[in-house]
Amino acid sequence: MNHLIELFTDQPLTPDTVLKFKDISNMNEFWQFMEGPFLRGLYWEDWYNAQNLSRQQQGFIYYENKILGLPQLRQLRVRNDSCRIPIDFVNSIHNCYAEYSESNEDHQAFGLKEGTAWNYQSSRQLDGITTWGKLGYFYDGGGYVQLLNRTKAQGRQTIALLKNNLWIDRATRVVFIDFTVYNSNVNLFCIVRFMIEFPATGGLVVSNNIKTVKLLRYVTPYDQFVMVCEIIFCIFILYYIIEEIVEMKVMKCGYFKNIWNYLDLLIIILSVTTIAFNTYRTLTVQNNLEQLLHHPNQYPAKFEFLAYWQSQFNYVIAIVVFFSWMKLTSTLGRCTKDILGFAIMFFIIFFAYAQLAYLAFGNQVRDFSTFHDCIYTLFRIILGDFNFNEIERSNRILGPIFFISYVFFVFFVLLNMFLAIINDTYTEVKTEIMEKNARYEIADYIKKHYSTFMNKLLLKKDRVVDENTALKLARPDDNNKVDFDEWQSDNKERDAVNMEMDAVITTYDLDGDPIHDDQERCNATADLQAFQVKLDEASRTGSKASKRISRKSPTIVSDSLSDTISYITVDEFNRLEGRTKTLELMIQNVGKKIDRIVTSLKDIEAHNKYETSSA
Repeated sequence: MNHLIELFTDQPLTPDTVLKFKDISNMNEFWQFMEGPFLRGLYWEDWYNAQNLSRQQQGFIYYENKILGLPQLRQLRVRNDSCRIPIDFVNSIHNCYAEYSESNEDHQAFGLKEGTAWNYQSSRQLDGITTWGKLGYFYDGGGYVQLLNRTKAQGRQTIALLKNNLWIDRATRVVFIDFTVYNSNVNLFCIVRFMIEFPATGGLVVSNNIKTVKLLRYVTPYDQFVMVCEIIFCIFILYYIIEEIVEMKVMKCGYFKNIWNYLDLLIIILSVTTIAFNTYRTLTVQNNLEQLLHHPNQYPAKFEFLAYWQSQFNYVIAIVVFFSWMKLTSTLGRCTKDILGFAIMFFIIFFAYAQLAYLAFGNQVRDFSTFHDCIYTLFRIILGDFNFNEIERSNRILGPIFFISYVFFVFFVLLNMFLAIINDTYTEVKTEIMEKNARYEIADYIKKHYSTFMNKLLLKKDRVVDENTALKLARPDDNNKVDFDEWQSDNKERDAVNMEMDAVITTYDLDGDPIHDDQERCNATADLQAFQVKLDEASRTGSKASKRISRKSPTIVSDSLSDTISYITVDEFNRLEGRTKTLELMIQNVGKKIDRIVTSLKDIEAHNKYETSSA
């Protein structure tokens, strides 16, 4: 939409001059702009062949951009008594108009004193917002307002009326020219503003601004896809909010000791803000459009408000994305403390040079005319953008000394220190990453799970063989029953199969006594044989070349002793593994308690030494 601005700013003020909008420097040239390029650009009433447009075809800029409502002129003024005239000049100077401020603002009627152009309206009445001017002033949203008509002839009459009755005079401090257009071809709103500031020193300072925003969302299929993505984003934000709350409850005060947690909170707060605004904008735009259709002869101030906050919304989204990417790097996280320490030293020296430049060259060099301009200029010097000749002309001795010393200390010394901190931390992080083992390679993952499956399969098969052997080794007594003592009657054979028969007795003991009769023993033997058949089939399918897997003792007691082979069930192994983890946690807790005890003993010892030395 830059061509929309160029339509007004790149046209000469009059046919016999080359001055354009950016060259305006006095009130007469301002009115030339209003009567010339502004009227020609705003009102398109005929085709290129001089054929007049129909009434329905009028109201479009470039035949495509529909003007919403009416264009608006608004000015802010200051009072005549807003500044004090020195006694020596009281007889020669009778009027004094200070710089703009809300306290100096004039709210009284002036000129014709009839109509909105000559009577003040507040920002609440106009639905206006505060504007930051090029001169650094924050202009209120109220003022003296004149709406322009829909035809060029009526618009020319209105401008002529304002000009002939001195609508702009010495009390004027700023004039806003506002209008809003909508292009249905691309579904975009454009809020256009030309700002002409009248400083207390005289002359004019002009600027222009255009906000191109998409206020009507979710129209095309792509917009609906974006809506789905936004819903997913909301779900993720809700999840991270819950996660942060849980982390706060677990860590308590320790949560706020990590600087990255503050970054997480900032990202969540900004994200929630964007979600709230997005919802508000979606619900408000449709209502504003309906009001505009019912009241077409008004300036659509609400769209200016929405466009402003849409711009802020885009800025917040950009910041959220930036910080989200910053979290992915561990280098900056590792060197945060070093960078903070360096930043303190850097800005002490940097602001010292900024103050020196402001006091020494502020009256002669434009880039050093204000303190914040000095800051920007010194940053530009670091990047190689500077005007050494202008500094040298202001002071042939102090200028070169200032420039050379600044480049030496800031550019060659401090910046290289900063790069050294980053490079050193990056080397440490890279070394740690290289030293870590790749624990989750895909080949190892598949191999591990395949081995686990075969291990469990063969352990079950071995278990069945052992239990069948144990049933055969057990010798029933005279009543043809097998009790627990008879399971252990043959220690030699039992050690050979090395198993616990408690589980078998409990499983197949139907009557509750620890004794197996013929029926219970037959049931156990039948189940084990059936299960062994299934395991044989699974073993042949899984691996024909599988060997019997054994769990060997991890410690060799003696070279003369042979390796002892033992087998356990998967349930027993899982149970032992759980006990091991529990034991590890208990050991960790004991270790922490021991550390606290040692710390307390050291504190007591230090306290005793202090009392001894004091005595």
